[in-house]
Amino acid sequence: MKKHDFLEKLEELLDGLQRCDIDSSVEYWGEMIDDKIEEGLTEEEAVRAIGTPEAIADSILAETPIAKNTKEKAVPKKRYGAGNITLLILGFPLWFPLLIAAFAVVFSIVVALWSVVVSLWATFVALAVSSVACFIVSIIGILTGQIVHSLALLATALIVGGISLFVFIGCKAIIRGMWWLTKVICIGIKRIFVGRGKKK
Repeated sequence: MKKHDFLEKLEELLDGLQRCDIDSSVEYWGEMIDDKIEEGLTEEEAVRAIGTPEAIADSILAETPIAKNTKEKAVPKKRYGAGNITLLILGFPLWFPLLIAAFAVVFSIVVALWSVVVSLWATFVALAVSSVACFIVSIIGILTGQIVHSLALLATALIVGGISLFVFIGCKAIIRGMWWLTKVICIGIKRIFVGRGKKK
């Protein structure tokens, strides 16, 4: 992809933002491409090195407050007729509960997924504490002469500690995935209000 095509696509994908923000983003990424070319890359290599327009647009939209995103789109482009306003008012009992229900469904899904993450972290903490407790009790048992029981507790402490380590690794991976999923959901909600219109 050439620099011109890349910047044109990026500008199209950022259509929901204010014009000054679009221009500054396009100028910034144009300079990034120029810097890569000055380092010795070809134009196509420089474009590939900075990533896809879609990924960059997603990142910009995710970092821009939704109020700022929707500022220009919130300005009415035309006056609505009496018929449209009447339909909007008469349809309120239908569309408003559906809007609330959709929000509640999305919110409950996010909460349910995060509750799974919290439960897994609680499991890790419980296993880690149990492992430490078994280890301490086994040491005390060895010191007091209860060798057989203490060795069994020591083995249990090592096994539970190993399991807690695997759970910890899994928890870290899951929380990274959850952050990514939450970000995708937030971007999706923004697009409902901001949209990704075609370049005018």
